[in-house]
Amino acid sequence: MRQLLSALCFLAIAPTALFAQANEPLSVIDWLSDSVTDEQALGDRGLEPPTATSARPPDVLVTQLDMPTPDAVGLFSSATLGLPNSMWSLSEETSLVELVSDLPDPKIPVLQDLLVTLLLIQSDPPFGATPQGRFFLSRVDKLLELGRLEEAGALLDATDLNTPEIFRRQFDVSLLTGTEDKACRSLSQGSKVAPSYAARIYCLAREGDWPAAALTLNTRRALGDISDDDDLLFSLFLDPEIFDHSLELPEPDRVTPLIFRIREAVGESLSTVELPLAFAHADLRSINGWKTQLDAAERLARNGAIEPNVMKALFTTRRPSASGGVWDKVAALQALQAALDSERTDAVGAALPSAFESAKEMGAEALFSEIYSNEVSEYDLTGEAAEIAATMMLLSPGSELDMSGVNVDPFLVAVAQGRPQEVRATEPRRLAIQAAFNGATPPQSVQTLLDDGRTGEAILEAIHLTEGGLDGDLNAMRDAITILRAVGLEDIARKASLQFLLMERL
Repeated sequence: MRQLLSALCFLAIAPTALFAQANEPLSVIDWLSDSVTDEQALGDRGLEPPTATSARPPDVLVTQLDMPTPDAVGLFSSATLGLPNSMWSLSEETSLVELVSDLPDPKIPVLQDLLVTLLLIQSDPPFGATPQGRFFLSRVDKLLELGRLEEAGALLDATDLNTPEIFRRQFDVSLLTGTEDKACRSLSQGSKVAPSYAARIYCLAREGDWPAAALTLNTRRALGDISDDDDLLFSLFLDPEIFDHSLELPEPDRVTPLIFRIREAVGESLSTVELPLAFAHADLRSINGWKTQLDAAERLARNGAIEPNVMKALFTTRRPSASGGVWDKVAALQALQAALDSERTDAVGAALPSAFESAKEMGAEALFSEIYSNEVSEYDLTGEAAEIAATMMLLSPGSELDMSGVNVDPFLVAVAQGRPQEVRATEPRRLAIQAAFNGATPPQSVQTLLDDGRTGEAILEAIHLTEGGLDGDLNAMRDAITILRAVGLEDIARKASLQFLLMERL
């Protein structure tokens, strides 16, 4: 079966049409598998919005209330963040699709989490929402881009709609997480989605129906719509006896999850290092070597795309077999875990600096702090270890708690408590944060968004501004923190300020 599955690796190369309108990009995700037929992917033309005849936005947008749209679908209420249910409804769907698609991946960990939360919120649909759910799909695609496969899968599962573009994304999430049997079952159980022949053959092979898989291949060959290279590959894996092993497997022009899994199935795996972040999740599966899993975990941790308990388990449950690189980081984290297990203050103090340095090298200081800060704070540490423990407390959840007995920079404590204006500061980054808590107001363009009730847009703009702040535009960072406070996200504003000041990689 592994050989048969690999034969499909290049069938998903031909581009699949999306149902986005001209000048209205649906998604920046260009690596989705061609798992539905082109006709299905185009959708029901009777539901397509009219094509624009002018670059000028229309004066009035109308949403037909009896037409279902997945745009309102989410996993939890906007009240979770203290935001109104109308946070998106006064914004145009097209504008939101563009904003979400163009938004850079946040580098500040708490803003990574904020963006994910925004994308998962259930709220009133945006102005002009359509049955295609373009805003919904843009949210899913941004989650995929961020490497948040679990969240993307949950959001997709939350809608009752079974459209080709929703299935496409469900299928790829299942491929990357090793749960493709579920997606294949949905096809064999009367799904309204018409799979591409690549997906059909893949699923037939997964289900052990080799004759049907071979028939599908022969049909495509008879119709003349399969390339010579693909024909050779299919023939090869259906009947490996005919293969000339001196031939090299061609490199795919475009790597999709379907291509990735089929290559893996025949022992011609592709490295995920140069692939989009979402592919790194495939390396976490137990079928891969520990080194591969560790490298993937490190990459995901840098982007906040791995659960703390998964990260901890990967780094602490086995003994390192070598030294250097990731193995030194494993050794450092295991030494800290052993020290904590021993409940000896001197051992914890000795192990903490190396472990924290390893976390910094991975770009995972916040994740490391979330995992270990509570345990570390129970010890009466001194010197460098005490300073690191205080930093971990500030980086982890709960940094707004009373830290009066902790030997740490008073300005950082003041930021954690939302009163940095009360402590003298001279360093430019600190002055920018201080200004945000000392009467600064949002830029006029963002204030207009707030006045119009377009709260979600304003928060997205704040996240975008932090990228400029990290590039040296401290006025942009001041404005970003000011906006977060203006919409009531006070705790997030404090945490973002602390991470901006404390994390050396930012």
